[in-house]
Amino acid sequence: MPLVTYADLMKPANTQPEKKVYELVKERMHDTKRPMPPIGELAAADITAIDNWLAAGVPAGSASDASCGAKGPTEQVAPTGTGRSHSVGRLTPTAEETCYEFKVHGGNVVDDSKFDIAPGEFYEQFYYKVPWPAGSVATAYATVSDNAQVLHHWLLFSTNEQQPEGAHITAPLPTLIGVDPVLLAGWAVGSPNVESPEGVGFVLPEPGRTINVQWHFYNSTPSMQSDGSSLQVCTVPKESRENYANVTWAGTEDLNGNVWFGGAGMPPRQESTFTTTCTPGRKGLAADQSIHIFSFEPHMHRIGKRMSTSLKRLDGTMEMVFDKPFSFGNETHYPVDVELKPGESLVTSCTFNNDTDRGIPFGESSDTEMCYQFTWAYPAFSMSNGAASILGVQDTCW
Repeated sequence: MPLVTYADLMKPANTQPEKKVYELVKERMHDTKRPMPPIGELAAADITAIDNWLAAGVPAGSASDASCGAKGPTEQVAPTGTGRSHSVGRLTPTAEETCYEFKVHGGNVVDDSKFDIAPGEFYEQFYYKVPWPAGSVATAYATVSDNAQVLHHWLLFSTNEQQPEGAHITAPLPTLIGVDPVLLAGWAVGSPNVESPEGVGFVLPEPGRTINVQWHFYNSTPSMQSDGSSLQVCTVPKESRENYANVTWAGTEDLNGNVWFGGAGMPPRQESTFTTTCTPGRKGLAADQSIHIFSFEPHMHRIGKRMSTSLKRLDGTMEMVFDKPFSFGNETHYPVDVELKPGESLVTSCTFNNDTDRGIPFGESSDTEMCYQFTWAYPAFSMSNGAASILGVQDTCW
């Protein structure tokens, strides 16, 4: 749910409609197992200030308060070259951009109909033809939510699938083995839009390829829901950008087993950490050329607690370049400035707190787990080392 305006806090909560959103704010702030913000991320004085405001009956602010323009911590602001830092929702194209929209729909053609979502969770793949002209790169990917309470995430792929425009299918993972998938971008609940830094464009497929937008729906209500959300892609001509970037899957798909091939999963009632090393394949790079990483986007599920990534230098020394707590449902992109020199590697660790009485392995459901450090870097495709993926994706590094 959005927490942007005073009106947002006055609405009935999605999970408990008998309560207002602000009532759940206090509960979540003081939750001993899943506090939000995570412990240590907000000063005690700030928590006290919010508690006092809630205790006072959540009085509205004055007109002058609207001009405060407070911003979050610097590391929460996504890199951008368009002045739309950390934006949420539909984007207005700049003078040089053309934006395209890929909408969730109920029929087998792209129209204004909505897609019906039964209680439970599943993946639905929507297919479109590449609409932009040859020689285009992306500057931004935006999520336009219609029914936010049923959304978990989307992944945008380019594939060689021969599906007609507007077709969509329900398919459990793994779904992409054998279709030459290339991940273009992704989004999860709580994330801002994905926007390129100055002078950088995200690589896009040429006309003739198929666009596969994979939506993970999670309807936790007892009744049928409908959704008409869409994904927006803003583009510019390739020659207007100096560098071309893509996103690589780092992390691991082995959490002491997975749901397809078996394994006990991480032990119940204890904390577990899984560590993997990414040695880039350096495709297309000169012997002395560096890789430039400008953003990390960690993705885990409900029991994910923390993710860290260190730079392993040629002499074996380690430098921590990313270390953040993780909060399911409140994901984001973290801008970084990491130069990965020839021969250097990235070491990523995912820490989980399994508070259940069962083993939890890697899997596609929100009730299983993932450990992905989505890494945005240029030159494009220089990170990938071709590591095997259960999900069938290609641009991997572990």
